[in-house]
Amino acid sequence: PIARKTERMSKVAPSSDTTPTVIAKNGVRWDALAAIIASLVGFLALLVAGYTAYIQRQQVRAQVWPYLQFEFSTVLAHLEWRNQGMGPAIVHSVQAFVDGKPQHNWHELKHSLAIDDLHFTTSSMNGTVLTPGQTLEWIKFQNEADFARFFDAGKRMKFRYKICYCSTLDECWLFDSDAPRRQSIDRCQELPDADEFRD
Repeated sequence: PIARKTERMSKVAPSSDTTPTVIAKNGVRWDALAAIIASLVGFLALLVAGYTAYIQRQQVRAQVWPYLQFEFSTVLAHLEWRNQGMGPAIVHSVQAFVDGKPQHNWHELKHSLAIDDLHFTTSSMNGTVLTPGQTLEWIKFQNEADFARFFDAGKRMKFRYKICYCSTLDECWLFDSDAPRRQSIDRCQELPDADEFRD
């Protein structure tokens, strides 16, 4: 008898470039769900990192925030600037006006106010850096009577001044004596010589 060999089963090797997909009995694709969860976790981590950076930025801003305050005293017969903020105030420009006309120095301003005979000492604000708590005596008169004359002339002739200053983070403000409050601005503009007060 001739023995017959019958191949009852044929084996097919699976393709090496196919990846089995795990599907639960209820039809959920676990690999897709895992990818979605991973994406959500990454997005939440990004939000947390962004919020943390924002908080740190706000804390640094508070630590270097300058606040220039203008003060005067009839008893001390002077005008002064004081930095009441937490960080240095970097003064970039100074402007002064009498009846809307730009003044270039104290001598010219005295003449415009018709008080040439008054004697006083001054300090420059241009390019000054005031540290926290520091004061700068802008103008000092010999006595209260001279201060009163200057003050009255300034009111009558509309003496106005502007100071532009920045923090160490290049955040800038404009102090205008005619404005109710200081204004936050992008940067201090470079002024032509005809507009700047060189005190």
